[in-house]
Amino acid sequence: MTIIDTIEIYKGVCAFPNYDLNIAINLKTYDDKRKFYYIDYTWVKKKNGFHPFEHDIDFTNNHMDGEIIAKNELTDKLVEYLTMSDTELDKVSGSIDAVVYRQQIIKSITLFWD
Repeated sequence: MTIIDTIEIYKGVCAFPNYDLNIAINLKTYDDKRKFYYIDYTWVKKKNGFHPFEHDIDFTNNHMDGEIIAKNELTDKLVEYLTMSDTELDKVSGSIDAVVYRQQIIKSITLFWD
């Protein structure tokens, strides 16, 4: 498969208590017209303390750099919510803090890797 188009969807920073997460998302289209989100993570330590996924061995071993997931209605929503500001995410996350909710979104995305 050959990539025929790449669109930058998002580039931004999400703050966690001890780390900042730089996120870059590109939508790539292949020659068979299938589309995939390429989600790249770069974790930047701000101060001493736990990494948000320190106790999640699967995540730290396999998903720290990001994911490639097929584009569909479900993954569109995951990407939309992942890229919301904390203020926007607080409005839709129920009683869960936006930072914790975003962490759960990141973990959920790992279940859809392609």
